[in-house]
Amino acid sequence: MAGGQISLRLKRSSGELASGYLIAVFSGGGDCSSYPTADLKRGEPIQGRQGLDFNVRNYRLISFDAPGSSWRRLTFYVYDSRGRLKQRQAFSKEQLRK
Repeated sequence: MAGGQISLRLKRSSGELASGYLIAVFSGGGDCSSYPTADLKRGEPIQGRQGLDFNVRNYRLISFDAPGSSWRRLTFYVYDSRGRLKQRQAFSKEQLRK
């Protein structure tokens, strides 16, 4: 997984079109980085609208490269179209390897 590809499948939770922003934060060893690049404070995004904008009718596949090998945890932050946090989901690197 070091520097490898990460794929995420976004699915809507209701019958409506889902849209908003997504930020993935890689953390470990005291360092944090994000995809896409966003301003972070204590490892959390400051502004949800700096995320990758998305629209989902049924599902959408998003893929991106993981930064290097020093990260231990990946946290996804999902924001609504106004930039308000709707969901946060964290995974360890080991969970993603399964």
